[in-house]
Amino acid sequence: MDTVALDYNQDGRMDYVGVLQMEGSDIPLKTPRILFALASSEESGYRLDFQDENLIRTRDEGGVFGDPYVPLTAGETTFTTNAYGGSAWRWSEAYTYAYRDGGWYLSKSHTTYGYGPMITSETLDDYETGVGIRRERRSDIENPENLDSDEFDLDYQVRLDAPPDIVQAGKRWWLSPDRLTDCPVKTITIADGIDLDRSAITLPLDGAIHYRDENVILYTFSTPASETNYLACYQEDGQSLTVAAQSTEEMPNFDACLAYKGKIYYAMDVTALVHLRGADQTSVPSMDTVAQKLFRMNPDGSGKQELFEYRIAAPGETIDDEYLPYLSMSCEITGDEIILQVYVGGRPHPYYRMDLDGGNVREIGFLPDEN
Repeated sequence: MDTVALDYNQDGRMDYVGVLQMEGSDIPLKTPRILFALASSEESGYRLDFQDENLIRTRDEGGVFGDPYVPLTAGETTFTTNAYGGSAWRWSEAYTYAYRDGGWYLSKSHTTYGYGPMITSETLDDYETGVGIRRERRSDIENPENLDSDEFDLDYQVRLDAPPDIVQAGKRWWLSPDRLTDCPVKTITIADGIDLDRSAITLPLDGAIHYRDENVILYTFSTPASETNYLACYQEDGQSLTVAAQSTEEMPNFDACLAYKGKIYYAMDVTALVHLRGADQTSVPSMDTVAQKLFRMNPDGSGKQELFEYRIAAPGETIDDEYLPYLSMSCEITGDEIILQVYVGGRPHPYYRMDLDGGNVREIGFLPDEN
């Protein structure tokens, strides 16, 4: 499908990096594409250096735009995968991998998202310097002429961890769960305090996968017999599955699930009865999401800690509005630091950074509401 030539191992002979695609009218659009490298060898001609099915978007992962594939580019000892897609809202991706010490590592990445030519979100990671840049702008799609293309509402830096190798990068990519075909389970454990029959446990490929890396898969599932949701942790190295947490009536949903350095992090809605008072001054009782909390725990469900809470109403409070705003959290954890965005519908969205234990909370800034 595509190849680039480069002498990445610096032996004076040309090597190749390419992408393979299965051809045929009966081949599903979601069939993975294979990224591979061939290293020259004086003895045998060429040898397969690596192959990976996670790193290239499939033909149906470009949205209305169609096939998102953009040809590979190459430097002296690097190559870059590129993709572009969307519709009115468009995105782009460029990931650069460098060959060093006999292996491939993610060196740089650049992703954008926006409306037409207006970029509303941009991420640049440079693993050579260890610095990542995050830029966010409100999405004023009705009056884009009012936005300065060079000015963002938020522009901040993060510390990066060590560069992932190409296998780690592939499994950490947010689309990699779609490539999963097998998750063999040897052992199943149910954490203390969780009332669940083993026969009711949903396996990873049948659950809602929230996160994947080179060893961990986090997913949620529920049982037909109840409204309880469960958070499960699958660890590939031991093919072990642990049902680590369950929802409660007060905290019914899991969100923002991820793993970092041996801990699981996740957010949960907090619901309570409040009273909503509209323009006619009539007070109506309503069970609503009044807060979100961020937690962390060990993969076996022990050591649960509450790290952060963002609250918009207290239980029993009377709110002078017909509804409460939609509330959700999203997290990035890098460089031993949590970067937390709180989305608050109809209001500015705050961004925070904090230590891994929830301490030393600092406000990064606010993303203005779109309206």
